[in-house]
Amino acid sequence: MVQSHDGHLTIKDVARLAGVSRSTASRVLTNHPRVSATAREAVQRVIAETKYRPNHVARALVLGRSALIGVVVPSIATAFYAELIRGIEKALGDEFTLAIVSTEDDEHLERRALERLYEARVAGLIVSTLRHQSQDVFGEDIPLIFANRAPTEPRHSVVTYDNFRMGYLATSVLLQHGHRKIGYVSASLDLPTVWQRREGYLQAMRDAGIAPASSWSATGDITMQFGVQAGRRLVEEKTEITGLFTDSEVVAIGVMEALWQVGLAVPRDLSVVACDDSPLAALTPVSLTTVNAPRAMVGELAGGLIKEAIHAGRPLDARTVVLPVELIVRNSVAPPRRQADLGRRSHGRPT
Repeated sequence: MVQSHDGHLTIKDVARLAGVSRSTASRVLTNHPRVSATAREAVQRVIAETKYRPNHVARALVLGRSALIGVVVPSIATAFYAELIRGIEKALGDEFTLAIVSTEDDEHLERRALERLYEARVAGLIVSTLRHQSQDVFGEDIPLIFANRAPTEPRHSVVTYDNFRMGYLATSVLLQHGHRKIGYVSASLDLPTVWQRREGYLQAMRDAGIAPASSWSATGDITMQFGVQAGRRLVEEKTEITGLFTDSEVVAIGVMEALWQVGLAVPRDLSVVACDDSPLAALTPVSLTTVNAPRAMVGELAGGLIKEAIHAGRPLDARTVVLPVELIVRNSVAPPRRQADLGRRSHGRPT
């Protein structure tokens, strides 16, 4: 076996043993399409026989970038982003390693995360959190894909799903069951995905000839705690709604808990529809009717686009991919009963 002076096989050695040029051997390692089947087979045979492992540090020094793909998400604690990341990993395979950063939906942490990833000379960036609309923080020398969230006028490719349709479908299923007073509980409206869903909700209500009262809506964090707070507020303020659309099933579970604490139940006293459709939705005491967000597919397509851009070695034309969504009917929606507001219906925790 041919080895370098420090005892490790180099890419130059692999190329020599395979009878190809060094650049050809490098293209095989990066799965570049412009390699003949014969050359690819020869290089792969040498790699298998010698158990060659690339020196990623040396490769980064030569290319000016690493084999890392930076992934910036608002949280790693939710099923939504776990599945999105799994989709990215599926698309990238063994060629790249993910450097995942969670920003907790904080603009300062988001900017700092991006700065650090640029300093690390990552091969590409997949950004799934955007608390600000400025794109000046993104350089032009590293490929970038927005996954899920994106600026209103993105200069880079975007992979997302139809958030407007999500809001419209969720509201429509409540309308179809006879609800007229439908509330909306959401995350902050400065997130593009959230206000798009809200626009879908409002359009469905307009199409039904209904003008929602401001007291029917609440905004906050994408947490169960906020859901509990929102649910308590609906009861304490004697809100007259009979149906509720939340843009997160985590928030919906919080609302359901708040109702249960005062003797109310879903869907008997309040019908609820949520977004996302993680496995959690089917496991709640009353399984949630949801609108599915194809997050794994978003990740897979974003991973494929970033890989394509890296292999091209040049900026690609920005494109936008919007995936369809689907209503998943379960047990949290029923026709409204003729009854008083939520406050008058409550009577304390059931025993």
